[in-house]
Amino acid sequence: MGRRFSWFSLLLVALSLWGCNPEIQETPQVSIEKKTNVSPTDAPSFITKAEEVRQGIEIGNEIVRAIDGYYQEKCVYPERLEDLVPGYLAEIPKTITDLDYRYIRIEPSEHTKDDPYRLSFVVKTALNMGCAYFPGSTEGTWECGPGTTH
Repeated sequence: MGRRFSWFSLLLVALSLWGCNPEIQETPQVSIEKKTNVSPTDAPSFITKAEEVRQGIEIGNEIVRAIDGYYQEKCVYPERLEDLVPGYLAEIPKTITDLDYRYIRIEPSEHTKDDPYRLSFVVKTALNMGCAYFPGSTEGTWECGPGTTH
């Protein structure tokens, strides 16, 4: 009879092999540049939803890399995005429409072991739409849709 391994077991093996090593060299700061010089109040009138989502995810990925660097160095996820400044980010970025990213650290449990945190943003050019990053998959996944920011 074959053995079944849960994703959690696989994650534990991967972490033990890859390691969370506090001796890792200093993580370089990430400087995020705004992709436009448009006033945030003017932006929604001519930025398409697709462009807002694309740039939101692009900036969000910079935050994800900073969170990953923090975790690799400290073996724990940050409590809040402000913990990433100044060691991992020069400043907390905003979306192209000048909205804040939302970060929630999720306490480990049987149901949340694959997603230790959630990063999300509201898509201002769309009604009741947002995008959220789910780190639990192998590569991490951004999902966008109605009500996705919670």
